[in-house]
Amino acid sequence: MRPVPLAALAAAYVLTAPVLTACVQTTGTGTGTAAMGTAAVVTPAADAGSAVALRPPGTPARPAVALAPPQWRVGDTWQYSDGYGMRVTEVNGPAARFQRTDAPGQWYIARGPFREQLQSRNALRQVVFQSEDPQRLYTVPPGEPVVFRREYMRNGVLVRHRTSWTVEGTETITVPAGTFDAVILVMRTRSTTGNWTAYERWWYAPAVRNYVRMEFKYGEAPDNARVLTAYSLK
Repeated sequence: MRPVPLAALAAAYVLTAPVLTACVQTTGTGTGTAAMGTAAVVTPAADAGSAVALRPPGTPARPAVALAPPQWRVGDTWQYSDGYGMRVTEVNGPAARFQRTDAPGQWYIARGPFREQLQSRNALRQVVFQSEDPQRLYTVPPGEPVVFRREYMRNGVLVRHRTSWTVEGTETITVPAGTFDAVILVMRTRSTTGNWTAYERWWYAPAVRNYVRMEFKYGEAPDNARVLTAYSLK
């Protein structure tokens, strides 16, 4: 199916279906391995450790990490522990088109974490209505959810969800691609016409313009996670 041009889309969000797990450590101090606006190429490193380890009581407070819309560039790429990969192929203001590097026939268009259109293996999804602009996520205080209704067409069938995104906090996290200061973003969504629910928890690192870890659960599927193993910024 022919994709819709970036300039023709309205802001919205739809889910993908990632798979597999990986391990990671998080700490209370440290800095990212790359800065926004500078070229960076990171190759896979040794696995970061075992289970997730949060900042112990009494250690220094986590550094502040500003949440702002990512400034993607054509050619930016990310590779994850489960084989999932993506590359920016087009940028139009705050929106960008991402091509799956592990599944070339699949792509999506997003503004920050909010996906406007997605071509998966067996469905084309495009949002047709939304009750509130999710971009408020960049201006609300931490802990205050941005709640909105999203409706989108999936292969000609109307799907309705009630969705929220919340800035949960900040953490310094180590993954195979390096150590990064990250903002923790939490997405929760549920169908308004059935029992289906889902969540995503992102460790979003401004230094890499994407998440470096994501935990997720969709419907009856088991809890899962993926971590960043390599990336390249233009």
